[in-house]
Amino acid sequence: MARKKRRTYYGSRRQRVQRRQKVLIAIVLLGVIGAGVKVFIWPSAEPAVESMLGGADEDSNAVATVDADDNTITMNEPINVFPKASRSQNIVTPAVNEARLNNITVVTPDSAPVNVESLNPVVPIAEAPMEPAETLDAINATPAVASRSSSIFSAGKAAFDNHKYILASQTLTQALESSLSSQERQAANEMINDASDQWLFTPKVFKEDTSSQKYRVVSGDNLEVIGNHCAVPYKLIMKINGIRSPQHLRADKDIKIIKGPFNAKVYLSRFETHVYLNDIIVRVYGISTGAPGHETPTGKWHVGINKQVNPKWYDELSAINGTKREYLPDDPENPLGERWIPLVGIEGEAKGRTGFGIHGTIEPDKIGQAVSRGCVRLTNENVESLYDLLQSSRSMVTIVK
Repeated sequence: MARKKRRTYYGSRRQRVQRRQKVLIAIVLLGVIGAGVKVFIWPSAEPAVESMLGGADEDSNAVATVDADDNTITMNEPINVFPKASRSQNIVTPAVNEARLNNITVVTPDSAPVNVESLNPVVPIAEAPMEPAETLDAINATPAVASRSSSIFSAGKAAFDNHKYILASQTLTQALESSLSSQERQAANEMINDASDQWLFTPKVFKEDTSSQKYRVVSGDNLEVIGNHCAVPYKLIMKINGIRSPQHLRADKDIKIIKGPFNAKVYLSRFETHVYLNDIIVRVYGISTGAPGHETPTGKWHVGINKQVNPKWYDELSAINGTKREYLPDDPENPLGERWIPLVGIEGEAKGRTGFGIHGTIEPDKIGQAVSRGCVRLTNENVESLYDLLQSSRSMVTIVK
């Protein structure tokens, strides 16, 4: 009798293969069903995606501002609400549109610019520019311009009275470049000089001041090298930091440096010289100019390399007359006074002219008059101050009528 073949628990090979196929089909079906549940039943993850992309929802009030110390953009106090962007739109975020000096303008989605509070206004000029032959007063002498200029002057005075000295200097610069009454102009000149003493010509560096910074002295530093790098005379760095002599510069000491150069603009009809640092007037000096027949040439000049303290002067006109007069340093009759700043003409009437300069005087009572042989005269005190601002070969002097 033949033995009956015994069936195992797992069945035949064919049955095992069929069972595996059914399991795989079931797994695939479960995956498809799960994906459908995720798409049609689970909540959308759109807000999270939008957040990752940088979108802003209806409750977002953040706005971009700039840190005055390191110029980095950060998110800060709210000034505007930005609408939610749909997935079909580009994500709109606040953008910094304009940065000049320390002025930042934030652009909102409706394109309305909003000036961030406490930052300073833009001053519209880059350096002391050339002007046509007409005087600035004649160009701007209209009632509308005069009214606007008085308003700017009033804003500058208010900033000065509130001890906002950098803002005052910027605003009064705009006022002086327009049409002011003689009384307003005199007041603006005095306020600019006083304001600069508070924010610029002092060891302190203000956050709003983009022209200055602290510098840590390292071993081997030299004041003259530092001054040349900054395009300012090194004696100015000594003066504002209270350094008595170049030998007193100490390593690991923090000093204030000013990033120059300073430039000057001479108004012959006003008998004034305005000194600019970047776009801001920081000093105003009264002057004397060339007498009739010896008019001071207009145009653009650069400061020559032979600046002199307590200069010697040889009077060429006296040589023509046969007297050959020479004035030595410390001579109380030396017409050049305490300083000589040579000028080299490069544009306008000044082009190619030499022998002209800015110097002191032994006749301070004649400041405000046309009495020189063509040079620009200042009081000895003021010419010493100007001498420490203008850098040879780097500073420019523009002379206009």
